[in-house]
Amino acid sequence: MPHSRDPRLASIGSLIKSGEIKTFSNIFKHIPKSVIAKSMNWGVSRLETVMDNPGKLTMEECYELGKLMKVKGDKVMMLVAGEVMGRK
Repeated sequence: MPHSRDPRLASIGSLIKSGEIKTFSNIFKHIPKSVIAKSMNWGVSRLETVMDNPGKLTMEECYELGKLMKVKGDKVMMLVAGEVMGRK
């Protein structure tokens, strides 16, 4: 469950909608990892897991991230899928 919504997350949503952010890891070029971790109520271990392998994100987590960033969860899933496919 998301913990709290940092106002910087809305700007990430705008960058996703504009197409400037094309992969999950691009998010972290625009906002500190700690903001995502705190907002998602993730510990260091979970954050490292999803950064190393975004494919480990659950559908629920994608939708929670989407809510926080004010984008649809399926858009977050597309970012993740694009990154996972790009690594193969």
